[in-house]
Amino acid sequence: MIRFPWQRWSLAVKITSMMTLSIVLAVASVTLLSLHRERQAFRRELKSQAQLMLDLMEISAQDALYYQDVDLLSDLMRRLGKDRYIVLSSRIYDNQGQILVDASDQSLKYGIQIDPFAQQVIAQPAILFQWKSDSLLAGQAVTIENQTLGAISVELSTAPLNRKISTVRDRGILVAFLAVIIGMLLSLLLSRSITNPLQHVVEATKRLAEGDLEQQLALQNEDELATLANAFNRMTAQLRETILTLQQTKEKAEVANRAKSEFLANMSHELRTPLNAILGFTQIILRGDTSPQEQHNYIEIVNRSGEHLLSLINDILEMSKIEAGKITLNPGSFDLYRLLNTLEEMFRLKAQAKSLQLLFERAPEVPQYIQTDESKLRQVLINLLSNAIKFTQEGGIVLRVVAPSKLENKEKIELIFEVEDTGAGIAPDEISRLFEAFSQTESGLQSNEGTGLGLPISRKFVQLMGGQMKVKSTPNYGSVFRFNIQATLANSQDIDKISPQGKVIGIKNEGRIPRILIVEDKPINRQLLNKLLTTVGLDVREATNGQEALEVWENWKPQLIWMDMRMPVMDGYEATRRIKAESQGKKTIIVALTASALEEERAEILETGCDDFVRKPFREAEIFTTMATHLNLNYVYQEAQKSPTPQADSPKTLKRPLEEQLQQMSSEWIEQLQQSAIKGLDDEIMKLIAQIPEDNGSLAKTLRDWTNNFDFDAILELIQQCQKG
Repeated sequence: MIRFPWQRWSLAVKITSMMTLSIVLAVASVTLLSLHRERQAFRRELKSQAQLMLDLMEISAQDALYYQDVDLLSDLMRRLGKDRYIVLSSRIYDNQGQILVDASDQSLKYGIQIDPFAQQVIAQPAILFQWKSDSLLAGQAVTIENQTLGAISVELSTAPLNRKISTVRDRGILVAFLAVIIGMLLSLLLSRSITNPLQHVVEATKRLAEGDLEQQLALQNEDELATLANAFNRMTAQLRETILTLQQTKEKAEVANRAKSEFLANMSHELRTPLNAILGFTQIILRGDTSPQEQHNYIEIVNRSGEHLLSLINDILEMSKIEAGKITLNPGSFDLYRLLNTLEEMFRLKAQAKSLQLLFERAPEVPQYIQTDESKLRQVLINLLSNAIKFTQEGGIVLRVVAPSKLENKEKIELIFEVEDTGAGIAPDEISRLFEAFSQTESGLQSNEGTGLGLPISRKFVQLMGGQMKVKSTPNYGSVFRFNIQATLANSQDIDKISPQGKVIGIKNEGRIPRILIVEDKPINRQLLNKLLTTVGLDVREATNGQEALEVWENWKPQLIWMDMRMPVMDGYEATRRIKAESQGKKTIIVALTASALEEERAEILETGCDDFVRKPFREAEIFTTMATHLNLNYVYQEAQKSPTPQADSPKTLKRPLEEQLQQMSSEWIEQLQQSAIKGLDDEIMKLIAQIPEDNGSLAKTLRDWTNNFDFDAILELIQQCQKG
């Protein structure tokens, strides 16, 4: 790379040189501009004078040329030649351009050859000007009544202009010289006033680069350099704060990394537990040496394991959407009372298994039908109730719901939910990080369960529903989680009451069998949905992509289409748009099937033209409920086989007998049971249960129920109670 000498100059030299050069250029520009203006003004004046002389000559030359009076022409030339300082020459031409009289060099010449300039003058009516190095030649035709008699020309000297330009040039050089001298002096003074403070800044910057963050500049000026010094001082202060913040951020990142590592370790355990059950029991079923009842039980275990695995995956996906800012609210109308009753039934058995009291308290003013995101509200309550039961060893859990007051809009209402337990409580120093992702309290780590995602997800869901979540806790006395949401009042007519009442085995024949088209590129998914629909007597056809779906629709006209949205050749989006663009296509119900985890994709799919949305993996009830809603179907249900459901014993009658039965087992057996429960090895637990004597049947049944529900913490609690006894 070429380096120019000025790159090595100091800043003072550069400033002085640049200012001096600028002054020289400015003076030179002014001088050149002045010379140019003088030249243009003189030329205009000379052209005016030449035009005036030609006008006078034309008047005198008309008669002489008309009568070819040479004496008169000669007399005219002598008068013009008096001022040889200005008029260098003058000529008169005939109409052929031949010189009749030439007055130059203080003499008259006659009968000279043709002049090309005269021919140009005769050829055009206007005055012709021609500039030479030291003169101006001007010519004009002489005419009478549109008849060209000849031409005249005059040549004027530019010597006065040259003398004037020389004077201006000399004066400009003198001014430039004086300006350069003055400019250099001013440049030196200015460069010192700039470079000296800058030198202080440079030295302070060097010390700052060496790690001295306490540098401060104090300049007495009140100009831009003082502003620079103040900015430097602020920068050093911000730099100190930034470095401190980075150190704190680094420490937080290290804590988060440790939390994620712990999360991955826990997640491995949480995922392997249901996967182990799924793989283990499917292998047992495939061996074919089990009875139908055993196969049915094993399939139920596989189904519950799959549901549990799906719940874990959904938690991870929800957390990733929250961190990516892609979580949205999807409000809908629902029965709040039914939701609370369902949750109470769901957690009743778990609470009774741990001899805990579970109470649901609903204030009278709480409305039955509301509109908000039911799925997110359910997940928040499930997370809080699950944690309460998990960390409570004695006492009970209470869920309270109140509606303190209506908002300004009469259709709006605020609901407050409160989950209180008598569990281990949370230490004050742990509450601050309770809602951090992948973070668990000491109690959570000791339980060897959970992912540390439930509470962060719950708080975000509550915020989306227009509320906040708070917690109060006292170690060894329990915790209270309280949150509020904003909801809209709904009518009972808005609630979808169509839901299968059991296993659907057919449709009520009302003279029509709905035509259903399945559009899915995966053969296994087509086979699953086809089998489910044909079993109940529906007329079903299949297509492997959107293009085939269009052809089947045009020829068969199905009433409902199950449309997969991502397929080769033509995807479900394009196929839906084309079908809905037809007049008959608007009557066809199209339900989207998608494996996407993004809830907001629902809006995009519905905008495409789909009438409804079902996410994979779907449940049988979702499929039949959706078709019943859009096709107004009535189903035939299989009568439920009523089998005696064992009632959970009361805490006082259940707790002791189980402990006594467990104490009858060997210490090696109890140790194996404890390790299997900690690791979530339900197949190993089932093998151990098989070793329990028939006299302890209630112990075997209870352990089997807990294992099927993956309630390993109940097993561990029973073992701890037995060891304490």
